[in-house]
Amino acid sequence: MSYFDQAGDASTEPGRWASVSALAPLHLVPGIEFRPVSTETVMTNFVAFEPNAPAAMHHHIEQQIAIVLSGELTFTVGEETRVMHEGDCVVIPPHVPHGGVADPRDAPRSTSSRRRARASSKRCRLSRAARSGRGRPCGTRPA
Repeated sequence: MSYFDQAGDASTEPGRWASVSALAPLHLVPGIEFRPVSTETVMTNFVAFEPNAPAAMHHHIEQQIAIVLSGELTFTVGEETRVMHEGDCVVIPPHVPHGGVADPRDAPRSTSSRRRARASSKRCRLSRAARSGRGRPCGTRPA
């Protein structure tokens, strides 16, 4: 099997394009700005932290991959804490508590992707935010 597998029938569904800078920011918690790109089965969030902004410890059913794009983030997954820098990533298993805090001098920008296993409360908040005009999923047009 090749990486560029062609098994099954090709879809005629059009792609959806977006520029991160054009996505409306969501401010769900103080000090952190989210710009989600979302479908029914996967969500990628572009995240910008203010200096010293905390991301509270939390967990969810979905596995998550987080990648630091710039800056520095002290991040805890389970019982392990590391300082993450540009290019570092972490795979977070389902239901494992994780969270962190932004560096006071070099606030990070990161991206985080999750395959949706269910309609989570965060997804509902994001959907409400999109409906209220504070944001919209990638590929949709404003009302």
